[in-house]
Amino acid sequence: MILLIGAPVDPALARLRLLLRQTGAQHVLLDERALHDYAIEDRPAGTAMPGWSIRGPNCTGRRPVGAVFVRHWADAASPAALAAEHRRRQPLRSMLLATNCLVVNRPSQAWANFCKPAQLAALAALGFEVPRTLVSNDPRAALQFVLQLEGRVVVKGVSSAKTFPRVVGPWHIQRMHRLRQCPAQFQELIDGDDVRVTVVGERAFATRMLAGQPARAGAADAALPLEIVQRCLSATRAEGLVMSGIDLRCDAQGHCHALELNPFPKWTHYERREDPVITEQLARYLADNQNAPSDVWA
Repeated sequence: MILLIGAPVDPALARLRLLLRQTGAQHVLLDERALHDYAIEDRPAGTAMPGWSIRGPNCTGRRPVGAVFVRHWADAASPAALAAEHRRRQPLRSMLLATNCLVVNRPSQAWANFCKPAQLAALAALGFEVPRTLVSNDPRAALQFVLQLEGRVVVKGVSSAKTFPRVVGPWHIQRMHRLRQCPAQFQELIDGDDVRVTVVGERAFATRMLAGQPARAGAADAALPLEIVQRCLSATRAEGLVMSGIDLRCDAQGHCHALELNPFPKWTHYERREDPVITEQLARYLADNQNAPSDVWA
């Protein structure tokens, strides 16, 4: 059986559940919006079934789980609520860290997502071309970088917090002194189209963005040079992930720069509802790669 962890209102999780139902794959949802309604109990070694049992809505603690899919749901609004959510998730985190089940993806493997410059360095080490980049809280250094690249620079956040990249303009120059309070990432502006490569296991799908909207998702090796596709697969494995979303900027000749790797991609934006090729591959992968014997019961 497949254990899904997240919220049913998440569009990506909702589409995956629909595909699993259509294919007849057994699955159950642990609704993180009501995490307080679940008991996740550690069964120590030496017991009849060592591992973890999950009891709560839809979970009996008796059915063996072979694969787990995780898309954490976060809607806590205050620091106190966030702290309470962190405490409630601790048993879940312990299980996801140590279980023998296939997990897509283990949250513990997402460390590089919390430091974009480190992630960019890891992509470069795997052979990707990456944009020239400066991370700094020094206004003088940032201005010099902008001048060196003749203004063709994008500014974005450094951490995993969602930010919207912007081309540096007069508004940013006037406020550059504020860098002293918080570093930012300045990056060379690369010409070309945005391409999202979504990796699921040993398959990769490419979606080219046209006028800001995604075109049809298809096999990555039909849209990109084979060495780029292989690097995407290698980067995903190197991060200890099963699934990833890799953002590329590619020109008309197929020359690509890597910009980012997302360990928890919202893939539904990059496939069409009437042709959910990525979701179909994910559902198939979860169903076909379940580990046995299980150490999680739900």
